[in-house]
Amino acid sequence: DTTTYEVDSKTGKVTPTTVRTYGKTKAPTVEKRVVPSPVVYEKDDTKEKGTAPTTVKGEDGEDTITTTYTVDPNTGKIIVSEGKPVRTKEPTATIVKVPAKDKVETTEIPSPKKYVKDATRDKDQPNVEEAGQAGSSTITTTYSVDPTTGAITETAGKPVVVNPTATIVKVAAKDKVVETPIEPEVEYVRDGEKDFGTPDERTEGEKGKTVTTTTYDVDSNDGHITEHVGNPVVTPAGKTIVKVGAKTKVEQS
Repeated sequence: DTTTYEVDSKTGKVTPTTVRTYGKTKAPTVEKRVVPSPVVYEKDDTKEKGTAPTTVKGEDGEDTITTTYTVDPNTGKIIVSEGKPVRTKEPTATIVKVPAKDKVETTEIPSPKKYVKDATRDKDQPNVEEAGQAGSSTITTTYSVDPTTGAITETAGKPVVVNPTATIVKVAAKDKVVETPIEPEVEYVRDGEKDFGTPDERTEGEKGKTVTTTTYDVDSNDGHITEHVGNPVVTPAGKTIVKVGAKTKVEQS
């Protein structure tokens, strides 16, 4: 402000006059703004899902904003012009490692038992087992981590099945064959060529037999034995022929 004074020559009164002038410039200002470290979520496939995450802190970045001013020399009004931010330091990411190790679950499939007939050993002898191999069903659950939110998405895979081999149980069930002999009939016949009282001549006949076969079936699921008795097969016996001396005797007197 510049004040000048005028003095009235007649009265001596002083009249002040103030004139205000304005500068033309105002120094720019520089502002530093923090650019926060962005958070990025990553899958940690070394730790089980549900355990605590691990954070690796990044560094904040920085933007510089320069504000310039224009001054109206007549009114002193300041016009502010804020410049665009200029990145003077790039931030580095803060890494959050989310435990999300893929899960593998294996279920054993027991070896099934299969009962088979053992035709080499008599019924009621102990069973003989030949052990098979157990199988398995494996399901792999995979996890993916959203890099922005850290949300975990679960995907269950299809079961991978290894079929078991059967345990063979040999059930003693040899078929049973029972033979019953049939003795030959004896038939006495007259031998007219030999004198009475001479030793008999005996021709043995072949023995016959009755054969009964019992077969056994074995249930493959539980080893139960079912018995089937067949019809007897008869082989008739021959005849034993005994020739008795009975030559006609003629006596003269």
